[in-house]
This record gives sequence, C-alpha cells and structure tokens, in this order.
Amino acid sequence: MVAAGWWEAGTGSPAGPFRAPPPDLFGPNGPNPNAVEADLQRAREKNPWILGGRFVDLATRRLLAPGTEIDLPLLRPDGVLHAIEIKRANTKVVAHQRGRLIPSAEVHRAVEQVMDYFVSLDERREETRKTWRIDVRRCQATVVIGHPRRTEEDPRAFHGALRVYNSHLSRIEVITYQELIDTAEHAVDFTRSAPPLPDA
Repeated sequence: MVAAGWWEAGTGSPAGPFRAPPPDLFGPNGPNPNAVEADLQRAREKNPWILGGRFVDLATRRLLAPGTEIDLPLLRPDGVLHAIEIKRANTKVVAHQRGRLIPSAEVHRAVEQVMDYFVSLDERREETRKTWRIDVRRCQATVVIGHPRRTEEDPRAFHGALRVYNSHLSRIEVITYQELIDTAEHAVDFTRSAPPLPDA
C-alpha cells in the first residue's frame, strides 16, 4: 500500500506521522497521469527520502550550463551531480518490434535529452567545479517515465525490456513511477525495521 510509506510533509524522517501520498503526484489508482516535474519536485522537497535516500541535497543551481535546465538536479554525498529527468506517468514506455517489446521512441528521446545534458555539462565542468564545487564530469542520471499500469503488456515482458535497455547504458538509468514508489517504500521499511540507536 503506497500510503503507508509516505512521511508527513516537513518531518523529514519516519519519526513523524504518516499520511497519504502527495495528491498532485499520486492518486488512489496509482500515479497521476498528468504528473509533471513540478509535482515530483514538491513531493521530493517535502519527502527527502522519496528517491530511496541515495541523494542528500538539491543542487544549488538549476541552470548549470547554457541551454541546460535539469528537471531535478541532486547532489550525491561525494559532490557528484545526479540529474533526474521527469516525464509524465502516462507516457508510452514500450513498443512491439518483431514479436518482442522494446523501449518506445519516447524513452529513447528522453535518454537522448539527458545525453545532451551531459555534453553541455562537460563543456563547463571546470567552471562548475570552481563556482559551485559540483562534479559534473562523473554525472549520472535517472529518467522517471511511465507506469506498467498504463499499458496492457505483460508486466514481466515490460520490465524485461527496460532491464535489457538499462544494461546497455552506463550513466543513465530508466525507471518507471512504480519503481520510484517501490524504492521509496523499501527505504521506509528499512528505516522502520532498523533497531533504535542506543542512548549516548
């Protein structure tokens, strides 16, 4: 159940009360098909753990290079930029080709967009490092796009197509909104099950 894994806005930890997921991002029947980057941005700011706790801070600038505006720029603990590219939850993710499923043209376009980001960021890597102390040379990215509920395809074939596609990408990972939810819930479950820290 998704609602069980969402912390109260502003608490930033599982110690606070739980609430339903942000209505702009998730509805009773799964992801809002019209959810956009701004919705995930608001949810991420209110629930910092939403991406599984892999990132610790928002990058200080949205515009890191001319013509490059990353949807959700995050910083890893080591200062390396991790770019999150957000597409709509109702975006087509897979297509048929010769009797099997392959990533859709929309997925390819999203990945190509991120590759363009990498080129622009790399061209200004020294300036970015000196100005904001952000390492973009090793920048990685996640594309959040679509949901298996938005298709009639077999879930195993659906996820298999993305798994194979991701295996050929070195710095970019494509995930669905379902995987985003699952990652967040696993992070909350882990925190809930962790033993309490001893008193100092």
